Amino acid sequence: MAAPASGLIGADRCAAAAAERHHRLGLRRKHLCRSTQELFRELLVELKQAYERHAPRDRMQAICLAFVDFWLQRQDDYRAIFMVVDKPQGEHDRYFVDSAQVLQRMDVLRRAIVQAQASGQLRPGDPHAIQNVLLCGVQGIALSLIGMPEFPWGDPDQLKRATVGALVVGLG
Repeated sequence: MAAPASGLIGADRCAAAAAERHHRLGLRRKHLCRSTQELFRELLVELKQAYERHAPRDRMQAICLAFVDFWLQRQDDYRAIFMVVDKPQGEHDRYFVDSAQVLQRMDVLRRAIVQAQASGQLRPGDPHAIQNVLLCGVQGIALSLIGMPEFPWGDPDQLKRATVGALVVGLG
């Protein structure tokens, strides 16, 4: 009879531990969500400054470089946000990207894309689709430099400039 009681106590402990982990995960997720919102507000400021400081022909590239630089200066934040699987915890919970309104905040990049299209610097096409190509590219640069620092990438500044330049030329 002692074995079943012991098993029940063990099950209760497992349930309590699972509940505690779930509670901590929920708190961690709320903190990450708040941090994500704050970071993306800061990122937006940087992207808008890059937009305003550059001539229309240079804006797309400047915004992309500002995006990469922002995360290279905040590598721990990048890892916490982009190198974890985001799983909503409840029915009313949202993904970080939705809660921080990331896509809505990228209008500065879309404006630069539309301007580049209007000037003939960039081929016609869906600005949202072009934005996604650029975001995948700059995310790839940041992920590579932050996530695999042991790889012999060479000069990070030269790498990011060449990669962003290739993206912009390829979209032209």
